[in-house]
Amino acid sequence: MSKPKAKKKGYIVLYALAFLLAASAFGVWAWVGSMNSRASGVQPSPAAEDAAESAAQYDAEGFAMVDWGSWRQINPDVVGWVNVPGTGISQPICKAGMDAPDYWNSHDVYGEYNLMGCPFLDADCTGGLEGSANAVVQGHNVSGAGSGMFADFSEFADEGFANEHAKVLLQTPTAKMELAAFAVEVVPNAGSDDSLRTSFDSDADFQRYVAERVAASAVRIGGAPRSQMWTFSTCSYLLTPENERTVVHCKLVRKSSVG
Repeated sequence: MSKPKAKKKGYIVLYALAFLLAASAFGVWAWVGSMNSRASGVQPSPAAEDAAESAAQYDAEGFAMVDWGSWRQINPDVVGWVNVPGTGISQPICKAGMDAPDYWNSHDVYGEYNLMGCPFLDADCTGGLEGSANAVVQGHNVSGAGSGMFADFSEFADEGFANEHAKVLLQTPTAKMELAAFAVEVVPNAGSDDSLRTSFDSDADFQRYVAERVAASAVRIGGAPRSQMWTFSTCSYLLTPENERTVVHCKLVRKSSVG
């Protein structure tokens, strides 16, 4: 009679272990889901839900419909929004502060710690998204983690993809800007190059810089700008996966005031 009891106890232990494993798996799944929801802009806050919902819609020109009033309440550091038609890129842009220039690398748009981060305007771009000589915006490549962030910018290294998606739509609370990609760099040693420079001594210095970027680019589309540019940078995994980024340089096509 003792053997059946022992066997029964063995089943109980196995069931307990199976339950614990299932609970652990559910916990991990729930955590990932929470991270993905936060990264994609879905939050329980009514103001956040309204802002995210509006940005999921687009106007007749293709710009994301952004509720700036809600975003001012959620996060006053949100200074713009970028979306690229035909791609997964549609993200808010925060302004990095001089006291913590890398803060948005590890915090989401709600200010919560999140390794997916949030696209951000370089702290040295004192003219903002509209007035900087080179407005540099950086964002993570987290494709497959619920939100691609800037993942699709890495696809611009393919000339066909770049030509097809050259139109980049950037907006602030006061302006809508249609940009066009004109050069794409794949930088194999991120941090050791000059592809994200933000200040220039003169117009001639700026023109030299633009010419250098075009010469260093793997993809070139159309003509280069004369006085102002926008640069979008993300990590990529094409040549040297451990330390590389794709840099998309853009010029202004047209701009209209809003608000």
